[in-house]
Amino acid sequence: MSSSEGVIYADNGDLIAGNYENITRFNVEDGTTVWQTQRYSPASGGSQVARYQDKIYSWKSAPGGIVIAVFDINSGDFLY
Repeated sequence: MSSSEGVIYADNGDLIAGNYENITRFNVEDGTTVWQTQRYSPASGGSQVARYQDKIYSWKSAPGGIVIAVFDINSGDFLY
């Protein structure tokens, strides 16, 4: 994570962080991994994630360019 990127939080306080290769949700009480989802950030400075309600949004490299990917905040599953 670079100085220009931050983390987001689930309703219960779990920490959610994106890096170049994945998005990870950490348990607020003991720091264990709740889930980790693979994705490829388009650049080292494009790994941040955003949250709105029960979805996580991030940049993702895709054939033909960069897209916005949406993931479920509870399971980490890729939605669209």
